[in-house]
Amino acid sequence: VRPMTTVDDDAILSATRAVLSERAGDGGLTAKDVRHAVEERLGLQRDALLERREVVIAAIEKAVNESGAAESEVDPAALQATVAALEGNDAAATALVLIGRAAGAEAPAMLL
Repeated sequence: VRPMTTVDDDAILSATRAVLSERAGDGGLTAKDVRHAVEERLGLQRDALLERREVVIAAIEKAVNESGAAESEVDPAALQATVAALEGNDAAATALVLIGRAAGAEAPAMLL
């Protein structure tokens, strides 16, 4: 078990990213749950990071903001293809198909 003094903020951030990535589908994950998982990942005793919970919370916020930014990036080629399709002769039908796909529907079911 490593003493808390050897764990720097970057190690906490890295472990936090890993924990959030692994447990992304877990519902009801609390900051305390994340802290305990980070402690375990870093080989620390339970509650070893309790006095540094502000660092853990900042790491959680940073990791969540980073993942949200990565998920919201748009593929430029896909955007150009979509714009080109919407500018074509059948723009209204294409728009309906694209909206339907985004909603999870298949094109034939939408057009009926």
